[in-house]
Amino acid sequence: MNFDHVQKQKEILKRRDRISMDWAILLAIILHIMILYLPPIAQFDTARDWEREQRDFMQMQRYVPPPPPPEELPEEPQVQRREQRLARPVPQQEPVDLDQLAASDDEFDIVFDFDDLDFAEPEPLPDEPLRVGGNVQPPTIVKRVEPRYPEIARRTGIQGMVILEAIIDRTGRVRDVKVVRSLNTLCDEAAIEAVRQWEFKPGTQNDIPIDVIMNLTVQFTLRR
Repeated sequence: MNFDHVQKQKEILKRRDRISMDWAILLAIILHIMILYLPPIAQFDTARDWEREQRDFMQMQRYVPPPPPPEELPEEPQVQRREQRLARPVPQQEPVDLDQLAASDDEFDIVFDFDDLDFAEPEPLPDEPLRVGGNVQPPTIVKRVEPRYPEIARRTGIQGMVILEAIIDRTGRVRDVKVVRSLNTLCDEAAIEAVRQWEFKPGTQNDIPIDVIMNLTVQFTLRR
């Protein structure tokens, strides 16, 4: 009996030790969990509170624009009243006899002083021909004579442009013709001969006909 009783006591003590050990392990686990997870949670709550304070502070510091100024009503136009003035009656005058008002020749002395009169002299015409530009208006062609195509140039297929420089005088005639761009000797001579027969309405300066230098173009084109 004593042996059994001792065995039972040992088993009871073992069971109590095992239960105590289990509770100690459970408390240790709980303490570890609290140590590991409580600081991040506290930091998270602190960060969230800091963000909330910053957001509230920014909302408080948000700029509020001032209210718009009141609209000014346009002033009513002032109507100027015109005073109506009645025309005064004009007294009728007696008719005047023009024969009685005729003055004699002895009452007036007409004096002419030609020294006080300013006669504007006309602008002198330029001695040399001018080029078109400014107040110099170009001549206008009235009669154009086509050049005679040289037979040799036609057979050899020569075609192109001859540019001549000439003076169109104040009568509209062409003079002093010279070649600026040559095509062929025969074509140049034919172009000069044709241009000398051209007639122009002369160029002007301040509406006065003058001699004008200008370039004239003669085209040689083969017709097929």
